[in-house]
Amino acid sequence: MPRVALAFSADRDESLKSERLAARATPRQKAAIQRAADIAGRSITDFIIDSALKAAEKTLRDYQILELTEREAEAFFDAIENPPGLDEGMHEAAKWHRENVEVRW
Repeated sequence: MPRVALAFSADRDESLKSERLAARATPRQKAAIQRAADIAGRSITDFIIDSALKAAEKTLRDYQILELTEREAEAFFDAIENPPGLDEGMHEAAKWHRENVEVRW
């Protein structure tokens, strides 16, 4: 069955390194990481940051992608293109939200 993926991108901050990360590891964990870093020809810090960043980006990508079947995609886009009308309760909720919730962008 065909699937449709919708991806939402996040801003990337490419500024200079200024943040510090700290972690505790067992001797076995550190030795394995150090060995892998050595094999890759990288410092342990660069290896850890690169590995953590790749894992973080994958997690974010997995979280940000909405996979839909063809039928689900049609229903999704139909709902966007033809939204249902608001009943009185929805109008009241929208009014309450405008008056009571501060939205920051």
